[in-house]
Amino acid sequence: MDPISYSGIGLIAAEKKHPLLLELSPQLLYVTDVHGNFERVSPSFEGALGYTHDELRSRPFLDFVHPDDQSRAGAEIRKLRNGVPTVTIESRFRGKDGDYRIFSSTAVLDSERGLVFAAAMDVTSGFRTEPLFRRLLEFSPDAMVIVNGAARIVLVNALAEQLFGHSREEMLGQPLEMLLPKAMRGQHGFLLQRYMADPRPRAMGAGRELCGLCRNGRVFPAEISLGPLQTPQGILVVSAIRDITERKRAEEQIRNQQAQLIAAQTVQKGLLPSKPPAIDSYDIYGVCHPAQYAGGDHFDYMSLPQGKTCFVVSDVVGHGIGAALLMAATKSHLHSASDGNAQLDEIVARVNRFLADQTSGDVFVTTLLVRLDPRSGTADFVNAGHPPGLVFGSAGELKLELSATAQPLGIDSGATFRIGSPFALVPGDLLVLYSDGLTEAACGEVQYGTSRLIESVRRHRDKNAKQITKAVYEDVLQFADEGPQDDVTIVVIKALAS
Repeated sequence: MDPISYSGIGLIAAEKKHPLLLELSPQLLYVTDVHGNFERVSPSFEGALGYTHDELRSRPFLDFVHPDDQSRAGAEIRKLRNGVPTVTIESRFRGKDGDYRIFSSTAVLDSERGLVFAAAMDVTSGFRTEPLFRRLLEFSPDAMVIVNGAARIVLVNALAEQLFGHSREEMLGQPLEMLLPKAMRGQHGFLLQRYMADPRPRAMGAGRELCGLCRNGRVFPAEISLGPLQTPQGILVVSAIRDITERKRAEEQIRNQQAQLIAAQTVQKGLLPSKPPAIDSYDIYGVCHPAQYAGGDHFDYMSLPQGKTCFVVSDVVGHGIGAALLMAATKSHLHSASDGNAQLDEIVARVNRFLADQTSGDVFVTTLLVRLDPRSGTADFVNAGHPPGLVFGSAGELKLELSATAQPLGIDSGATFRIGSPFALVPGDLLVLYSDGLTEAACGEVQYGTSRLIESVRRHRDKNAKQITKAVYEDVLQFADEGPQDDVTIVVIKALAS
């Protein structure tokens, strides 16, 4: 006996012709009155649920249906009374052992006798009798939801329960739409039909944002992969669902960080001088190489009264937008404080007071200011915690180091800043200012260091200022196995013959 023969009107006609049909059929067949009370059932239906015929007849049909499915099943039966010729009832039936089975029933009304004839199919048996499949499902790293062609849930794993907040019993037999936000439900039936027309493993929702709906109302972004599963009951759709909330949050954080770094880069580029000052008898060039999009290094040239020029190299602790903004404020106050006839120590003290008032104690700025008088060829300096400037003679010998004369800016508002001893820059001399990102560039645990910097300058001393900065930086890149870990700034002032 083909089970398909016992669906729809054919079941009524066959039963009228063969009254013993239900008793002889191996199929899951049952008859109720229009109010949902069992009248007759096939032995296979009794066996599937574990009840006797009398036990089934003693209670209404809906008493055996999961409470969450009763209203939907009752609505389908009412459709029959209202003239709908055929309905499909998919519900969880409770067996005598307390376990639920999912029956997909095709039901018709025999209006002459006022009876509902139904042929059911157990859509869970193929899975619940397969322990290996169920164990593999539980080992999946994703929430797994399996639906039939009518988009009813037939199997879930424990991760699906955790993800959606519904128990297994609450999901089985329910439309998949219960796990979808309302905005996605309208198209879901169409998309499932399109998938069933060409069932193959693939990612779901290419080009669309997919979401899931939890029991508590939380909507989460989801990544969903689909795959077909051939079963005796037809093709089922296996959905692997992953909550990508944290991934989305991380991606958003990365986008925000990139936006900040680009903004910092824009700020920093605006701080650096577009070209060196044109001073007779001097070849000058400076460059800054940020370790990231933007950093805390800075160099500048400031015109001072009486034709003097101040060369500045500074370094803010840290990187990114905060360091760039602090450096912008430092530059602004350096230029403001250098107006008039203020001495170097006064200029630095004013900037220090501003930074100490505006920043916390763990944020500070190191800076080296060298004031040059081109007419006399003499210079003096203030070094606030910065790496020493290096003065080379024409033969490449190291003549002088401009070592720290005070602590970094921004730590103590009442700090004083001593001016270093004046020195001369005669033709052939070379002054190199730099940041610690250069000397601290590392190969393994070995740093580039000051000694290598000195040797590099000596090798390239006959080149012009721009070529020297480029050559030294290339030496650092060749030495450091992963490149400099910090910003690298180099400023070269070369005294030329008149």
